[in-house]
Amino acid sequence: MLDILEIQRELEACPFIISVVGHTNTGKTSIVRTLSGEEGFGKTKNTSGVTEKPESVWIQWKGHNVWNCHDTPGFEMAQEAVSKFGRNVEFDEAIRYLKDNRKKLELELEYLALQNVEKASLILYVINVGSPPSDRHADELLLLGRSGKPIIPIFNFCKEGEKAFKEWRDFLRKEKLHTFVKFDSFENTIDDKINLFDAALGVVRESVQERLIQWQLARWKDEKIQSQAEASKAIATLVQRVMSYRPSETSSKANQDAEKESVLKKWRKNITSLEYETFEAIGSFYKFDKHEKFIK
Repeated sequence: MLDILEIQRELEACPFIISVVGHTNTGKTSIVRTLSGEEGFGKTKNTSGVTEKPESVWIQWKGHNVWNCHDTPGFEMAQEAVSKFGRNVEFDEAIRYLKDNRKKLELELEYLALQNVEKASLILYVINVGSPPSDRHADELLLLGRSGKPIIPIFNFCKEGEKAFKEWRDFLRKEKLHTFVKFDSFENTIDDKINLFDAALGVVRESVQERLIQWQLARWKDEKIQSQAEASKAIATLVQRVMSYRPSETSSKANQDAEKESVLKKWRKNITSLEYETFEAIGSFYKFDKHEKFIK
């Protein structure tokens, strides 16, 4: 078993940071919330739902900070720097340009996002699959690539179908990005987190980061096995309770049809209640929000 405390000590001077970047309303905050397990992350009084400054959350284990995940403002005007310096633009000069012009050209959010990327160990570039790829996306990926940090594009809002995925896959391959992951911010499972970190193993460059990712993968895989075992146990308990359920017998022989209907109605109500209890239990094993996932 990997010693996370030893890994954490090695990373103390240079922690493992995942920077989540992309356009406004692509689901960046929801992805950070899912990865971190912090349901309240990013839920503010800001009614626009737009992240206005970088925010971060530590993923902890037994009170120890293990890795850090950063949410960033919408990153949509990178083409301003590319237009200024051309496609040979350097990352540092792009940041300086955005910083110097952040008030004049309203580039504050782009400056904050790129500044955050400087600290990152891994960049997750979140894509709304429903929006077709464009030159703007190409410029953004160019700038992010100039940071020298590994990038994994994340396909979000995944109901658009295979045609949209193919268009994006072809576009990313032209940009020389061959590792990408589907991760729907609202309809994901623990397998999606495992797939994402499996992909991260293929792009990170430092052995201590690889060991950290392997440790996190082992935790999620153990969690998956435990959740499946608990869910199977809950289903078995439901079947046992349904099979052993006996409605109280009627004492009168009169109005037999009406009484049978009444007994059947009561039986159905009790079975539905048992089913709902089981669904809630399974939902808790997989950390679903019962108010969003179950309808009584």
